[in-house]
Amino acid sequence: MQKNCEYCGNHFTFQRNTRKYCSDNCKQMAYFKRNGFVPVHESDLNQSDHGSVKDVKYAPLNTREQLENPVSKPKNPGVVMMYAKCLIRNLLQLSRSEYIERDTFLEFTATWTQFTGWRAFRITRSNFPFYDLFMQLAPKLLAIAKSNSENDLVSLVLSEGLTDQLGQELTSMRDIPDISFERIRF
Repeated sequence: MQKNCEYCGNHFTFQRNTRKYCSDNCKQMAYFKRNGFVPVHESDLNQSDHGSVKDVKYAPLNTREQLENPVSKPKNPGVVMMYAKCLIRNLLQLSRSEYIERDTFLEFTATWTQFTGWRAFRITRSNFPFYDLFMQLAPKLLAIAKSNSENDLVSLVLSEGLTDQLGQELTSMRDIPDISFERIRF
């Protein structure tokens, strides 16, 4: 027998009539939606290819609405700069590798995407010199992650101009303390 998935609407064949979703992914995405969470970059996901739970980081719905019109100043803008420095340093390091394990790249991409959706980052928009660069790279990293979802290894090649720009940004941040990637928390 067939029915429509309650999350994505696709037809699927079921063996038990109580089944509501076509896949575990749709079941998990429906759970997040039901509990007030949305993908940080929901606009990057369309109905036919709604990504997978592993590819997407989530933000509480009310926080997502607050991101559009932040009103207060960040409590500690230094943390934003430390995170930005860490992400730039890691992006350059990953681009120097011939191949990157898919899970490592997915984790990095999810963190980058979550950083660009982070309220403290959005609030620093006028004071953060690399804001546009971070926002432009987020969908590009997501596209690379999605196009390599079936591969065990990912190749990340940055243009020479972008590599130079990131290197200059990193040099300008030399006075900002270093933080390890594992310590980034939003």
